[in-house]
Amino acid sequence: MIIPSGTLLNPSGHAAVCAGNPITSQRITDVVLGAFNACAASQGCCNIISFGMGGVDPKTGVEVPRFGVDAEVYELRYPVIFRRFCIRDGSGGVGRFRGGDGVIRELEFRMPLSVSMPSERRVYRPYGLAGGESGQAGLNLYMKKELDGTERVINIGGKMELVVQPGERILIHTPGGGGWGNASDNELVESESKSHQTPRLSSYEEVYMHSVSLLRRQCEK
Repeated sequence: MIIPSGTLLNPSGHAAVCAGNPITSQRITDVVLGAFNACAASQGCCNIISFGMGGVDPKTGVEVPRFGVDAEVYELRYPVIFRRFCIRDGSGGVGRFRGGDGVIRELEFRMPLSVSMPSERRVYRPYGLAGGESGQAGLNLYMKKELDGTERVINIGGKMELVVQPGERILIHTPGGGGWGNASDNELVESESKSHQTPRLSSYEEVYMHSVSLLRRQCEK
């Protein structure tokens, strides 16, 4: 593989870069595997979210937040509450071999924080191969508290930076993987039954409106 110097994949030592591991390397993997028709697309990113309250003197031997940590440990160490962490049923692409489902993570913040998230596959869906369908696109929603006490749901796109207040939440739908191969009618029925009560949504707008509808129903309860 030949990568010219001074490019996005081979920048100079003076270039400002970030997210090389959680995003760029993931998309390169998809491109290379897709070029050789080796397998369907993955999520294309690590769905990283970062938050903090400004710079402080570093402590030795302390890991930064990551979602590999159990929710209970995460809540003990950081000013967040995990409201939801579950499988995003039906988000994997239909095929002879279905794409893997993504997850849903809902975080509530307990104090004012700066939050940022670089993510991919929020518009273009992970592609399927050999007749398999694409996986569902990801979706990032911000539940913002207004001055009058109401809550507004904002689609914050794939890459964002914002300041959150106590009680506000971020809802992350990670993408599903692409499916591989043509599915027979029986397999399609079986695949849809595995989606439980989650409908298969064909467009980015439908995913957004379905998420908003679910949030409103939760608030009414």
